[in-house]
Amino acid sequence: MMKRWLREFVSQGKTVFLTSHVLETVEKLCDEVAIMVAGHIVWRGRLQPSQGQLSLTHNGRTYQSLEELFLQLAGQKSQDLNWL
Repeated sequence: MMKRWLREFVSQGKTVFLTSHVLETVEKLCDEVAIMVAGHIVWRGRLQPSQGQLSLTHNGRTYQSLEELFLQLAGQKSQDLNWL
């Protein structure tokens, strides 16, 4: 119900700020994203899926998910969170 309400709100031309640690949900709901680490914005960009796949670029490198990009930016490059 909340996702439906958010989409309806945005379709009316309104802006919604959403904060979440659930990056998969952010990928599904948001058009623009800012990643914060230690209180500072370290990346900001638009989510534009290409052929159903998300492709994000930072410093010349491409990432397939917000989680992958976040872990790189947060300094946990080898962290495996697949068990979540």
